[in-house]
Amino acid sequence: MKVEFGEPNHGWLPVRIETTDFELAFEASDVPLNPISQLAAALRLVVADAILGETLVWWHLEPSGYYFSFARLNEQLELTIWYAENDRAARSLHSRTVGSMDDIMLPFYRAIKRFASYEYNESDWPQLEPGEIRWLRQVVKNPLSWSSAYQWQSGARN
Repeated sequence: MKVEFGEPNHGWLPVRIETTDFELAFEASDVPLNPISQLAAALRLVVADAILGETLVWWHLEPSGYYFSFARLNEQLELTIWYAENDRAARSLHSRTVGSMDDIMLPFYRAIKRFASYEYNESDWPQLEPGEIRWLRQVVKNPLSWSSAYQWQSGARN
């Protein structure tokens, strides 16, 4: 999987996702929510906290949007991408992919890290909090937060 975030311009961010099964490119808005911050939080929840539910990231295209759903499937991640005409419309399935943490989490982490290195004006896009990047780096470097987190969660439920 390849994930790229382009240079933001006046509240719009080029986004590109490419896998062996699909390619998706769009420009997301930072209104009403910053999807990069949402993405960082979603990765934290699904990876480090080992939740066995769904986390959503809304990429607002004004008025339509994409929803990225991340779900933990034992030691794998599932990324499901939905499209909706607006925030109240029914979602239609765009694509679904399942892979290891390395296959899905790392490309998003690297894209966020690259994005954080860009120099841009606050009027073009909200700056990421330094803690968001620092925390993601810790998740990536800490093996406990991946497979061991799932084992801990499973053991706690038995």
